[in-house]
Amino acid sequence: MKISSKYLNIICVTIILLSFHKLSAKEILHKRLTKKEGLISNTIYKVVQDSFGNIWMATGFGVSKYNGKTYEHFTSADGLSDNDIISVHKDSKGRIWFFGYRGTACFWLNGVIYNERNFPFLKNIKTNYCFISLFEDSKKRIWLGSYGETLVVNQELTQLFPSLALP
Repeated sequence: MKISSKYLNIICVTIILLSFHKLSAKEILHKRLTKKEGLISNTIYKVVQDSFGNIWMATGFGVSKYNGKTYEHFTSADGLSDNDIISVHKDSKGRIWFFGYRGTACFWLNGVIYNERNFPFLKNIKTNYCFISLFEDSKKRIWLGSYGETLVVNQELTQLFPSLALP
C-alpha cells in the first residue's frame, strides 16, 4: 500500500502541530526575582544555597535570603559587617559567610550573624581588598582569597585557644 505525498504531508503537519501544543502546555521553568518580588536589590553579586534549601544572595544593599516563597533581608543593622556584600559562601559546618566590599568578613549560623562586635576573632579576618573566594580543605581549614592575598583560618590553631574557636 502506497501513501500519497499529500497524505504524508498532512500527517507530518499534524505531528508538528501536536508537538507545538504540548510545548505550549508546559509549565514555565524559571521565575524572575527582582525588587518588585521582594529582593533587597536587583543587582546580585553571588548566590549560594544552604543545606536547608534557602537561597542566599549577596548585594550592594545587604543580603537577601529566599526560602522559595518569602524573603528575609539582612543589613549592617542586623549584624552584617558591611552593607555592600560582594560574596557569600557556605562551609561544611553550615556557616554562611558574607564578605564585604571593605574587606570585612562575618557569618550566619543558626539564626545569628557573627561579626567583629559579638565575635572578636573576626577582627583578624580582614583584608585591604574584598574577599572573593572561600575554600575548605580536607583539614577543615578555611582559605579566603582576595585580590593580592590569601588568608588561612586554621581551625587546628583555634583548638589550642578555645576563645578563638569558630562556632
